[in-house]
Amino acid sequence: MAILEIVGDVVRVPEADLLAQPILGAHGWDSLAALEVLAQLESRFSVSLDLREYNAARQIDDLVALVVGAGTSQRMTTA
Repeated sequence: MAILEIVGDVVRVPEADLLAQPILGAHGWDSLAALEVLAQLESRFSVSLDLREYNAARQIDDLVALVVGAGTSQRMTTA
C-alpha cells in the first residue's frame, strides 16, 4: 500500500511494523514527519487534504480514509 510505504519511508519503520502497531505516535511521528508525509500524500495521490483533519489523524487507517475521501470528493467536483 502506497500510504504505508510513504509513512514507513519518512519515519524509517518497516511497513510490517506499521501494520502491527498502526498508531502513528508509536513510530516517531512528529511535526516534521507529519509535514513530509502530507506533502508526499498530496503529491502522490493528486489530492489536497484538509489540514485540520490531517492533524487529527492518529492511525494509518485515519490517513487512508482522508486520502480516499479527498480523492472521491475531488472527482465529484470535477465531474
